Amino acid sequence: MIDHLEKMRARKAAHDYMTGVSIRQQADELSKKRLPANGLTYEDGKLIRDCYAEHERLSRLAEPLTMQALSRHYGIPVAAISVELDLKGFVNPMRKAADRVVPA
Repeated sequence: MIDHLEKMRARKAAHDYMTGVSIRQQADELSKKRLPANGLTYEDGKLIRDCYAEHERLSRLAEPLTMQALSRHYGIPVAAISVELDLKGFVNPMRKAADRVVPA
């Protein structure tokens, strides 16, 4: 028997997950490893501190939008979310290209 409520929750969770991936991607662009550090003017330093503050804010926003957190929130298995993501043709842009290749 098809549990239509579970499918609807999985669909919503998949949408939320895709939103979270986008937020995590933005946060990654502002992470410490991506920001320069040496020989900066005060203004450059302030810009970097502002970027890192934004990174922290985005990371906090993305935290409840992970696969595991959404699974707990919606009371559905992670696999149900994965199925919905596959049906939508979602490819996680944060994964390395080699990881995204689907074997023939």
